[in-house]
Amino acid sequence: MNIHEFCVAECQQLGEIKCHWVPGKENPLDLFTKEHKDGGHFQSLHDLMIVPLEEVLNIPTAPTA
Repeated sequence: MNIHEFCVAECQQLGEIKCHWVPGKENPLDLFTKEHKDGGHFQSLHDLMIVPLEEVLNIPTAPTA
């Protein structure tokens, strides 16, 4: 574990990465690492991480009537 911590610290010092503290309730990686009993919380994390393919590829969406 210490090797990983030192690697992160070194990368921070070199300006290669920036680390930020994220409150537990707002951590989008919980989507992949925790059980989700609260559907609303799961949906909010999902919406943070999952982007519609059209948006990624800049495909115009059909106008709604």
